[in-house]
Amino acid sequence: MENNGLNTNEFGQDGMMGEMNQYQIPQQENVYMSDVKEKGNVLMGAIGALVGSLIGVVIWMLIYHLGFIAAIGGIAIVFFAMKGYEMMGGNITTKGAAVVLIICVIMVYVANYLSWSMEIYFELERVGSVSFGEVIRYTRDIVKEADLYGDYLKDLILGFVLSALGVSGMIKNMFYAAK
Repeated sequence: MENNGLNTNEFGQDGMMGEMNQYQIPQQENVYMSDVKEKGNVLMGAIGALVGSLIGVVIWMLIYHLGFIAAIGGIAIVFFAMKGYEMMGGNITTKGAAVVLIICVIMVYVANYLSWSMEIYFELERVGSVSFGEVIRYTRDIVKEADLYGDYLKDLILGFVLSALGVSGMIKNMFYAAK
């Protein structure tokens, strides 16, 4: 072989300079898509959490109509809010977890309010024609007028407490997974 005037001591068998062989290219580990946490879209996640939490609100109302206030209603609100967030917003980030938590607190209030509205509606429907929309609009006034505000607040506070107890582990895991 002809060396074309090149010093063969400077080049290795592969034609690379000997100096270059001293640098090691770091080996990259295999990265799988399941290991990559994409950032979630908070706005779309919030919309998904809101829509998902409505399923929990309906479950809450059905349980309330049966005469109970149960932690399962709060669990349903949080569970479906989380699933809605994940479906529409992707992975739950810390900010997303805070958004889900705020939505859930609001929806427990909404669930209690709508449950009372539903019960008032069923009572008023017996004596005359009334729309559910009207009852929703005047529930607060009807509760005050009927001197039931204490009972309403008791149900609301009990709903928050039972929900918090029922979902504390889920919320802790949601924030832990978001990190």
